[in-house]
Amino acid sequence: MNDSLEQLVDAFLDGDSSLQFYYNSTTKDVFVPMDGTPYDDEDAIVPIPYKSSKDMYEVMVDFSKLQDDSLKEKLFKVLNNKKPFVNFKEVVSNADLTDAWREYEENYAKQQILEWLETL
Repeated sequence: MNDSLEQLVDAFLDGDSSLQFYYNSTTKDVFVPMDGTPYDDEDAIVPIPYKSSKDMYEVMVDFSKLQDDSLKEKLFKVLNNKKPFVNFKEVVSNADLTDAWREYEENYAKQQILEWLETL
């Protein structure tokens, strides 16, 4: 993944309603704006979309479907109880699948960012 795409993927995964990242489509820079900072080309500055809880829940469900039956059952159980995000990550970690989950999540984010870039 090139640096700009990697930064966009990170911004997609790290951003939320309280932390909005922006993208300068001319310079390809990813940044969090500082209050009152003027920008040379305001038209090139666009907010980067960020993951929604609903969408990421569905990504976790899709990842769970790919696992063996025993693990799939554990993952679906935690996804349907309190604190599904925290408990999902704990089960994934205990199953030694943290790297596989991270790769799956990043691939999802990359796909979302590439589709978004096509709209610019």
